[in-house]
Amino acid sequence: MNKTTKRNLFIGFAVLVLFGVLGITSCMKKDKNIDPANKAFSWPEIDFSYDTSSLKIGEDIEFKAETKEGSSEIVKWEWTFSDASDVVTGEHPAYTYTKPGSYKVSLTGTDAAGITDQVSKDLTIMRNDTGILIKVMSTVLQPPGRKDYAQFYKNLADIINNYEPDFVVLRQADNNTGRNGKILATEEIGNATGMRPLFAKQQDYSGGGYGTGVLSRFPVLDARVELLPPAGSGETKSVGIQTVQLDDKGHKLVFAGTELDVNNADNRITQVNEMLDHVGKVDLPIIAAGGFYNDEEVIEALKAEGFELGCSQSDGCPYDNPVTDPTKTYQNIFYQPADDFLFLKTYVLPEDNYLNSLAVIAEFRYYPPLD
Repeated sequence: MNKTTKRNLFIGFAVLVLFGVLGITSCMKKDKNIDPANKAFSWPEIDFSYDTSSLKIGEDIEFKAETKEGSSEIVKWEWTFSDASDVVTGEHPAYTYTKPGSYKVSLTGTDAAGITDQVSKDLTIMRNDTGILIKVMSTVLQPPGRKDYAQFYKNLADIINNYEPDFVVLRQADNNTGRNGKILATEEIGNATGMRPLFAKQQDYSGGGYGTGVLSRFPVLDARVELLPPAGSGETKSVGIQTVQLDDKGHKLVFAGTELDVNNADNRITQVNEMLDHVGKVDLPIIAAGGFYNDEEVIEALKAEGFELGCSQSDGCPYDNPVTDPTKTYQNIFYQPADDFLFLKTYVLPEDNYLNSLAVIAEFRYYPPLD
């Protein structure tokens, strides 16, 4: 064997030894269980836990940072919460959510060498039991055949007392007309049910007025009537607006009852936008109900202003017209802001003593913003 061959063999052997050492070293660095006390071969490995019993709005959630076995020593903890822009530092912070929903929590741990590790978890924050149950009813204030108004009003008051809605819209309401026997219908039903009445007259009719009635079981702080002109030819409609106090903590809500033009889609769009101009002037939660005729353009106009439709997304809005074997939805109920409400259900009442539509009730829970 000559010297050149010996030299080449030596170099090759040296290279193999070098790569072998590097490979062993590499394996040692990747083995997270190797010599935890030797900081040269450890790095940050973190986790965190939290109190699962307090995952509700308004309650402090205690978070606890943790290091895994073999981790390097963490010198800085940083928490980020998806609903906040500020970074929270420390090992054991407490955090409170003000709205229900899904949120991401991320924790970053940094060791003395500046090496970091991060872990993220998704939390579902639930509503607590502070919500206020609200039931909204919409119906037609015309008896079958437009006969025997007085008895019809008594029957309707009994139905309202039976189902106990908090708000009622009385569509197609006569008030002190020759046709209804000069009865102040909205006021009379309000007195019979213990609810606060508001008559929103849209036009003079038969010696009295014709329009929409609105009833509230909550104390009324302010009440007003606004007219909703058509886009062109057609009836001017009206909206009755009540601002109410929901509880002794001073939480307020605006309720609006109306009926749009049944015959003209352009008029409905004009009228709903006019209604939005009126109810949108207050920075309060709003429920709007009445004859919206399930018009897609009307619904989109309301959604564009933050309203949600109070119907099941899977089952759709219940049919309320005609009375026998209904196939259409004439009455809709909306609410906003959506995050402050929990929609429960919408249903029609079995009573069929209505001329144009069955009565509809929607149920919600309203969650006032936390103080």
